[in-house]
Parts: sequence; C-alpha cells; structure tokens
Amino acid sequence: MHVLVTIIVLGLIHCVTSNAQTRLDACEAKISSTLGRALLERFPGYRLPRVTDNLRDDVRFDLANGGDGCISVPSADFDGDGTKDFAIGLTPKQGVVPIVVVALSRNDTWVFSTLKSWVDQRIRLYVAAVSPGIYKRPESTDTPLERDERNSIRCTNSLVKVGATESTGIVYCYANRTWTYVWVSD
Repeated sequence: MHVLVTIIVLGLIHCVTSNAQTRLDACEAKISSTLGRALLERFPGYRLPRVTDNLRDDVRFDLANGGDGCISVPSADFDGDGTKDFAIGLTPKQGVVPIVVVALSRNDTWVFSTLKSWVDQRIRLYVAAVSPGIYKRPESTDTPLERDERNSIRCTNSLVKVGATESTGIVYCYANRTWTYVWVSD
C-alpha cells in the first residue's frame, strides 16, 4: 500500500511539473508558429519576446490591471483590412537594443515593417495597440518634426504605441501604405 501511494504521488508530481514546463510564456503564446518562423528568418539577430524580457514591476503592473504579463505583443487591425495584425518587440540575441516589428497579415503570409521606438534597453520596451482616434503631440515639445512625424494624427485604424515604460510614448498610424507617427508623451 505504501509503495502504491508513493507511486501515485510521484506520478502527480511529474504531471504537475511537466505541465508547468510545457506551458508557453504569455508572449510566446500570442505568436503563431508560422509567424514566429517568419520573424526569426527575417530578423536572425533577434529572438521572440518573453514576459521575462521586461522589468518585474512592469509585468506585475500589467497583471494587476487585467493583462497577461506580456507587454510587447499586441494584436489589432492596424491596416484596416479586417484581419488581425501583430506588433512585436523583438529581443536582440546580443546587446540590449530591441526592434519593433509590425506583421500585417496578407492571406498566408506576412508583410513586415520596422518601427523606431527610441528605446535603448529591452527591459523598458512596451508595445501596445491603441484605439482609432486623434492623437496630438504635447504642446511643450519644441523639437523640429522628423520625416514621417506629425504634430497630430487622425487614424481610422487601430494604432501601434511604442515606448519606454514610465517614460515615452509614440503612436504609429498606417494609412496609404505608410507609417506616420506622433509623440504623445515624453
């Protein structure tokens, strides 16, 4: 009887630890295998994001506010064609500077665009989808506009917001096959 109880307990422990090991990271779970393969092929110096790429406090804040802990893989219809697209903060294999890639869905393939984030450390990067609307540059900003930068944007599609947690925010709108952006915080 004692041996049977020991075998059952060991079997339960094995099942619990196996399930914990096979459970996907919240960021990995959002990216299909076909999209993941396409990203890694196109951007070989980077890997797919993980929840642990960000600061614990930022992950805890996201979880406490109804998120899943992944603050770098939003999905929405960024180009207005009625299909789900993705914005992904890729993690460098060497160094600390991430890149943000938007994957627009096109039938059985993806069209990639890289967005500038001005974030110099992966642990601070966030990427979010924001609702269509009007977004304006703060009046206190007095630097000259850069190419594709606007004082304000009116976008009918969902937008991609990127930045450094507790610091910056830039929203990108895709219209007429072009990405334009406006700084919304500094």
